[in-house]
Amino acid sequence: MSYVTSHLLPNERIEHLGKTTFLYVLPPLLGMILFIIIGGVAMEEVEEIGVFSFIVAACFFISFIVRCIISATSEFAITNKRVILKRGFISIKVSDIALDRCDGVSFDQGFWGRLLGYGVVTTGSIGARAQKYPALAQPGVFRNALFLIMEKYKNAYR
Repeated sequence: MSYVTSHLLPNERIEHLGKTTFLYVLPPLLGMILFIIIGGVAMEEVEEIGVFSFIVAACFFISFIVRCIISATSEFAITNKRVILKRGFISIKVSDIALDRCDGVSFDQGFWGRLLGYGVVTTGSIGARAQKYPALAQPGVFRNALFLIMEKYKNAYR
């Protein structure tokens, strides 16, 4: 059972779930593969370069593992009452904004984000620090869902 579903408030239901994109773990994976190949080729020619390449590949492997854990343990949800961001496994960090306090949503997509469909969504809040949802798959869909749910919330409580 996910953190979000097990910590819902009374009469609260999940309206939309966001997820990280697999592309978040792709750069360190590609770097690791590249330096393993370079290390294997270089070991035959210059042993020091090969050893250095394998060390760099090990650093990329550690980065890959860290990103896999972050991706697997991050939850992004919009309920009928709040927006929730949960990160972590052993030590968790949860940030949520009540829908009536949420005052803005933006998302950033670079060239590769536009091409591959991922980005960073940021929600603003009255009197609180903004929430950033990193490496979110389909950030425009998440933003639009949040706006629609905020509109329903405002209309229901007027």
